[in-house]
Amino acid sequence: MVWLIIAIPLAAVVMGVTTVILAVVSDDGIVADDYYRRGLQINQSLERDRIAARHGLNAVVTIDIDEKLVRARLRAKSTFRFPDRIQLSLSHATRSGLDLSVPLTQTARRVYQAGLPELSLGRWYVQLASREWRLNGVLQVPGNNDVVLENDPTLGAKGPAGD
Repeated sequence: MVWLIIAIPLAAVVMGVTTVILAVVSDDGIVADDYYRRGLQINQSLERDRIAARHGLNAVVTIDIDEKLVRARLRAKSTFRFPDRIQLSLSHATRSGLDLSVPLTQTARRVYQAGLPELSLGRWYVQLASREWRLNGVLQVPGNNDVVLENDPTLGAKGPAGD
């Protein structure tokens, strides 16, 4: 009976010390020092999506595994000016060490191309972007080698309610 009485407070002390050690050693990162600037960057990223939607911009990205090439065919409204270079970012869903960024150069009217290393199996998040706009999509390897990138047309409105 004496050991039972001693064991309960002793267990509480051990668990308390363990909790303090975990709190000191681990970095929870709850509050960032520059939270306001990060919030502004998120809004800028969303604005890039809205610009793409306003211009009716969409793309088909084709991965040619045999030739190790990537091609992007862009479409937009007639008033849109296509840049000479765009950036393709491929982010692996679970392994950030495999992420890559490839600059694409315009080879024909609204067609961009570059060499591409072999992609690992799995799900990839695809982003095609310039300084002003961006398009997002998902690629599954192995699977269909064509990815359609387009934004929701309702993003073309200024706010969530279209005002």
